[in-house]
Amino acid sequence: MSINLETIKELVEIETGLKDIANKERTQEYVNARVIFYVLGKDKAKFSYTKLGKFLDKNHATVLHSYKVIYQQWKNQPQYFTKSLESLRTIEDMITKDLDTLKKENATKELFYNYQRRNALLRKEVKSLKEIIDKNTKEIKRLKQYEPIW
Repeated sequence: MSINLETIKELVEIETGLKDIANKERTQEYVNARVIFYVLGKDKAKFSYTKLGKFLDKNHATVLHSYKVIYQQWKNQPQYFTKSLESLRTIEDMITKDLDTLKKENATKELFYNYQRRNALLRKEVKSLKEIIDKNTKEIKRLKQYEPIW
């Protein structure tokens, strides 16, 4: 599987809504975005820690720490890192399923926006289904009040 670091960086920036994950910001958003970048660069693109670090102007030890410590925390306690893990899985799916499309010029943003539109429609459907479930749950509670006791 061949994908370049620039494409991965673009996907992470689009998914997280950040402008440049290579800047020196240390806020949680930027740290998480860089962890996503490192994981994808290591697992999907098979780049070394040194190459990943140089690409974002970071030390290879920073990349190693992010990959082996922070990412491990995500995997061990997913309930605290749901948003970051969802972002990682979304981008992994794109890379896995749409690699040929990603190789085209300027395809990254187009592909990502198509996924966003699909996700927006799915969220609406989920919301609608949750409302139906809530309505049915209330109706069941109401009907249980009138059950005969034998």
